[in-house]
This record gives sequence, structure tokens and C-alpha cells, in this order.
Amino acid sequence: MSSNPPRSSGRIPPPSSGPMPSWYTNERQGTYSGYSNPPSYRSAASSRGGETTPLLKHQSDSKASGTKGTCLLIFILLLALMSTVVLLHLKPREVALDPLAKDRIRREWQREIQNHEAMRQGWEREREKERLEMVHAREGLEEDRREILQMREKLERDRVKEHQEIAQMREQLERDREEERREILQMREQMERDRQEEHQEIAQMREQLERDRETWAHECEAGKRDEEKKRKEAEDRVRARFAWEGLEANEHCLRYGARQYTARLSNVPRGYDPLKACTETSIEIHGVRIASPHQCEDQGCNVVVGHWTVDSGEPSCATHFSSFSDKGCTAKGSGLRRIESRLEDLGAGDDWREMCTTTPADFYQMHFDAPHICANWGLWGVYGIWEIEDRNC
Repeated sequence: MSSNPPRSSGRIPPPSSGPMPSWYTNERQGTYSGYSNPPSYRSAASSRGGETTPLLKHQSDSKASGTKGTCLLIFILLLALMSTVVLLHLKPREVALDPLAKDRIRREWQREIQNHEAMRQGWEREREKERLEMVHAREGLEEDRREILQMREKLERDRVKEHQEIAQMREQLERDREEERREILQMREQMERDRQEEHQEIAQMREQLERDRETWAHECEAGKRDEEKKRKEAEDRVRARFAWEGLEANEHCLRYGARQYTARLSNVPRGYDPLKACTETSIEIHGVRIASPHQCEDQGCNVVVGHWTVDSGEPSCATHFSSFSDKGCTAKGSGLRRIESRLEDLGAGDDWREMCTTTPADFYQMHFDAPHICANWGLWGVYGIWEIEDRNC
């Protein structure tokens, strides 16, 4: 066997497409001497992937596949070398002494060389096929890259176009919004003008209505005044015919300085309220005009009688007290002194109690509207009694 070629890092470089060196041929001859059918290159290539394997990993995948193939080749060479060494140790004398054995060994070597050459040629074909596949894959990858680049350019153009369309849409939307804001502003201004005009119209209508009301009120007031005036004139004409007849004074005094008078109202037309006619008809007694009776009495059959209480010009009803008699203290320590006086000028039939309790008196520089007590002592007459304060009692 020839000497082994120099090795680097325990790895034999793969065969190239040119003529093989002698050391590479001798090494392959010694390595596969024990194998009749060397391993197929397709099995090693299939472990690295075929045509359907994606080629997007670039050189990293191809380097990994080359490393696996190199390791397998080194393992095969080492196994062949060990087999050769074993054979040489087992038959050293036969190789050295027997020419037939040498011829047999040479024939075996020749077969191995032929097999190796065939295998090498197969490997070369496989390598060339793989190279072509790699070229095609690279071309496909380049085509894919170009397509990706075109797709990226198309996407960029589409993105730019989309951005332009979006910008145009935004501009159009902004214009539409601005136009809408202007329209809304115009509508608001128009509504404000309409509202102001409506308020002005309402204010004018209110003013006109107020003027109409005032005019109507004035007219109504004037009409009422006219009606009232006419009614009063008519009533005055009717009342002008009213007259009191048969004025009579009561024979008895009503109270101190007062007497009651009565009279009948005449000329009251039918349908006219007699009591109203009574209260609206005045009379003159003792030169004093009295607007209406103190009491009106409807006796029926259109007969109305008026009653007056006259408290002036009635001297016959002016009773008085004569001399005042001091009767001393009412009781020891009472602080009151008793004064008595007889009531004078009391008419027969007059109410002595009413006349006494309404007759004033003046004594001891004091004025009393009426006695504190009135007493009727029969033949001795009616007396007024006063109990005045006196610190001496």
C-alpha cells in the first residue's frame, strides 16, 4: 500500500470534479477493500435534504450537510483501514510466500479499485447533480428573493398609496367637518335670528295685547261709569220722589238726652227694594240731616217704617242729679266713700234704669258718665250711688 496523504484536523476534503490525486485514490482503495457494495451517495445526500427542502437558510444548511458527509467518510475510511490491518496480520506468511495469494490479493485490490472508481464516478455524478440542484435551488432562491423584493416594493407602493388615500380621506373628512361646522354655525345664527325675531314679534304682540287690554279696560270702565252714572241718575230720579211721612216722636225717652222717632217711607215704586230705599233716604230732625234711619222695618204691602234715635235737641230727656249726699265710708278700712243723689226730671213711663245709668254727674271736681249703682226706692225716687276712693276710710 502507498503512504497515507497528509491530513488536517482528522478530516479528508471531499473530491472535486477534476482528476483525483494518487493519495486520494490509494486511500479509497485501502478503505473499501472489505466492502463489495459501498454505501450510496444518495443516502448521504438524502440525509441532508432533497429538492423539496426549503433553501432559505442559505449557506448554513449546506455547511451542516457537508460536515455530516465528511464525518461519515472519515468513519468509513477508518473502518476500512482497520480491516486491512487485520487481514495483513492474519495472513502475513501467505502474502509473503504464496504467489497465488498475492495474485488473489492483487485481483481483489483491482476489483476494489474498480469498484472504488465506479463509486467515485457515481459520487461525481451525484455531486454534479447536487451541484446542479444547488444551482437550481440558488436560482429559485434568487427568484424567491426577487419576488419577495417585488412583493416588498409592491407592498411599499400599496402602503404609500394607502397612506395617500388615507391622507386624502382625512383631508376630505376635515373639509366635510369644516363644511358641517359652517352649516351648523349658519343654522345656529339663523335660529338665533329667528328666535330674536320671534321674541320681537311676541313682545310686539304682548304690547299690542296690553294696549288692547288697556283700551278695553278703559272702554269697559267708561261703559261701567256711564252705566253707573245712568243707574245713579235713574235711582236719583227715583229716590228724589221718596219722602218720609208721619214723623212721630216716642212719648218716652230712650235714654239720657235721646228719644226715638218713626216715619213711613212713601213713593216707593213697585219692583224697587223697599229696604234699600229706606237706607238711602235721609231725613232732617231738629235741623240736623240724618243720612239714613238707624233701623228699617219692612211691614209688607210696600210699607216701610224708619226708626231714628235722636240724641240732640231733646231737653225733656235731660235728667240730672240734685244735691249729692255723703254717706261716709262704706266700711272701716275699705278705702271707699259712698255718695248718693236723687235723679231729677225723670218722665213718667221712662225706663228709670236706662235713664239713671246714662245720666252723667259732676261733684267734688270729678266727672262721672254714670253712677256706679242705680236704685229705685219707690216714693223717695230713683237714686244714683257712687263709691269713690278715700284714703281716710
